[in-house]
Amino acid sequence: MFHFIPKIAIAMTLLLTSLSAQMPSHPVRLLAYGKTCGPKLTAKAWFDEAKVPRLTFKLESRRKATIGVWFIGVQKTQLQIPGTSCGLYTAPVLVYYLVTDNKGGTSFTTVVPKQLKKSVFMQMALFPFDSLRFGLETSNGMQIQVK
Repeated sequence: MFHFIPKIAIAMTLLLTSLSAQMPSHPVRLLAYGKTCGPKLTAKAWFDEAKVPRLTFKLESRRKATIGVWFIGVQKTQLQIPGTSCGLYTAPVLVYYLVTDNKGGTSFTTVVPKQLKKSVFMQMALFPFDSLRFGLETSNGMQIQVK
């Protein structure tokens, strides 16, 4: 009665195998490390329609419309920031400005540079301002390893 089911299963297996063989492996490995004292940093490696490797980074926090920075470094660190429960997880080489949206998040997508041949480390920090009090909250660190 259902003699066609094995043929459909074989056809689907062959199709999925051929599709996965056409997609190259992503050149980047993402490793989260350290702990957060507020915002959480996540990342996703993916390919666009032209098979260009891309990375999307997402910061989630409870701090709406808050100013912060994005640190990029070439060295992994694990330093406790005095007077806080926060850590610094990379020695910053580049620092970019960011603002969270009205839900407390921010994200951005970038192309993986072909020239990048070593690990890069990143972290984000927020500077909440509540009732005339200035604060500091840092995310976990993220290691971007190029294969």
